[in-house]
Amino acid sequence: MNQFKKILKKIAKKEGIRVEDVYREMQTAIDAGYYNPDPSIQAAWEKIPLACGKPKPEDVIAYCVKQIKI
Repeated sequence: MNQFKKILKKIAKKEGIRVEDVYREMQTAIDAGYYNPDPSIQAAWEKIPLACGKPKPEDVIAYCVKQIKI
């Protein structure tokens, strides 16, 4: 099991919901941001490399983790 799936399972257990629901809620939040017409927000989305046309939770989390500087 990859790290992302482990994280989803941990969140689901903590929140008392299904893994699928955690993923769906993440996708809903990402979609809200992705479709925001604000040019500065769109510019930020353009920096995220995507596996396909629309960002998925895996894409966004991987990008954010890479941006963290310790």
